[in-house]
Amino acid sequence: RGADLYGANLSEADLMGAYLNNASMIFANLGEARLSGADLSYAMLNGANLSNADLSPDGSINTNLRYAVLAGANLSNADLRYAEMQFSVLHNANLTDARMYRAWLDYVHWWDTICPNETNSNDNGYTCEHDLIDEDGIV
Repeated sequence: RGADLYGANLSEADLMGAYLNNASMIFANLGEARLSGADLSYAMLNGANLSNADLSPDGSINTNLRYAVLAGANLSNADLRYAEMQFSVLHNANLTDARMYRAWLDYVHWWDTICPNETNSNDNGYTCEHDLIDEDGIV
């Protein structure tokens, strides 16, 4: 709880089910990391590289993902309610059935991303903001 992993290189790390609540992973490299089932609540992932990381089926409730790179990330079924995702990059990411109710999505860069309702961001005006699943799991 509250680990200081600022700038750590955790690429390809197996962090499945890890308890990273309140961890500071600002600018950490988590590329291709396995974070499925990890508790990332209140974690600071500002500017982190999460390219091709697996954050399904659970994930980042109330997590700070500002400026994070989530290119190719698997966020299917992830809990991103209230996540701060401003300025993050979601290229080729999978958000199928992700719960993003009240996530902060200002200036997110969407490209060829599978939205929570399984549509493609490119077909939705380069966004998934209109297709978010609410707190009850309803689009």
